[in-house]
Amino acid sequence: MTLRAKTSICAVSRRVGRIARGRVGPHTLRTMPTPEDPRRNAGRTSALTGLVSEAGGLRRTFVDATGASVPLPAAVRRLIATDDEVAALLLGLGAGLVGCAGTLNGIERVGPPRAPDPAAVAALRPDVIVVGAVDRVHDLADARLVRALGQIAPVIAVELARPAAAAADMRALLGGTRDMPKAPPPGQALPPWLQRVPAPTGPIRPR
Repeated sequence: MTLRAKTSICAVSRRVGRIARGRVGPHTLRTMPTPEDPRRNAGRTSALTGLVSEAGGLRRTFVDATGASVPLPAAVRRLIATDDEVAALLLGLGAGLVGCAGTLNGIERVGPPRAPDPAAVAALRPDVIVVGAVDRVHDLADARLVRALGQIAPVIAVELARPAAAAADMRALLGGTRDMPKAPPPGQALPPWLQRVPAPTGPIRPR
């Protein structure tokens, strides 16, 4: 064996030894970081909620507490809350609350807390239905209610465990509608600006 061949063999042996000891290697794989669970960092997640975008001024989209992008009507005047806490938040912001799942003086009842009756909700013709959220999941007694309510009006989730972020999200949802006339209490005639809102047609079938 020539000296040159012996030198090449020694060089290869040293390189194999370095790779075996985990120092370096031409094909060393880098471990990709594990994707972060957004529920473990509520502060970072909150920066993504409450955002309202517009496409050509014709369509508004709201990012709610579950991370879903929910299309909105041009104006949000009539709201329904699925429990008393959500209702209290909306009333504190001057929202036009027309119904609540729970017991709230002066507000039409649409069922027990976290379990609204879709038929009662539809009868009030809401623009938006606001639902509580826990760990980015709708806080309802039955998950199937999300789909049933979504057939009536857009469903927006808000996380009440973060009061400041929840209030900011609802302000973004309401936009410039807080100065508009409020919806009348039950039993009173609708004003002209609400008489033009079409009533829902067809039966409401909870799923």
